[in-house]
Amino acid sequence: MGSLDKGLVFVDCVARERDAAAVVAAIKPHVHAGIVALHDSKFRDRSVTDAVQKAGLLLKTPRVVFSTNY
Repeated sequence: MGSLDKGLVFVDCVARERDAAAVVAAIKPHVHAGIVALHDSKFRDRSVTDAVQKAGLLLKTPRVVFSTNY
């Protein structure tokens, strides 16, 4: 859990690549400011980046999210 006051919630899950769109759809209603951040070491296959983009969300790094005041 991050800071609900800042809209930061950490989600860690294991999913199949084919389920990327379903995972993004599940978290989308809870995404603050339309930004999703993945740690640099997390899986970033096209299935993930495409699902984030198709959901109308932005994919940023945690450094960007933590350095910005929302």
